[in-house]
Amino acid sequence: MTTTTQVALLRGINVGKSKRIAMGRLRELLDAVIEGNPMPEHTDQAAKLLVAFLSAAPKPDRIKTLDPAEFAPDEIHFSGREAYLYHPNGVIAAKIGPTFWEKHLGVSATTRNWTTVTKLASLAA
Repeated sequence: MTTTTQVALLRGINVGKSKRIAMGRLRELLDAVIEGNPMPEHTDQAAKLLVAFLSAAPKPDRIKTLDPAEFAPDEIHFSGREAYLYHPNGVIAAKIGPTFWEKHLGVSATTRNWTTVTKLASLAA
């Protein structure tokens, strides 16, 4: 008997009929997220490096209004529908929290740390 491995991110993916993603496509997306990491120097601190999976790509004009100094020492880099975050003081001390996405960018998000992202990709492989 063969087993099938499935991965789910519980924020609107594979929940309803209109938002299903085939496992092959999910593998491709996770691989692209890992390859597109703009902060590879932080992968050794996986609990402090996160990926926010956004409901839509934020509008460029909304991203431009963000002042990096307001969130320092936290770092944020946008790439399409993903945002990569590094919290050097840990997630609990992060200045970018759950309400940030809708308040500043008008999108919703689900966020996973780097360990989880890479583990999901390996499970989906």
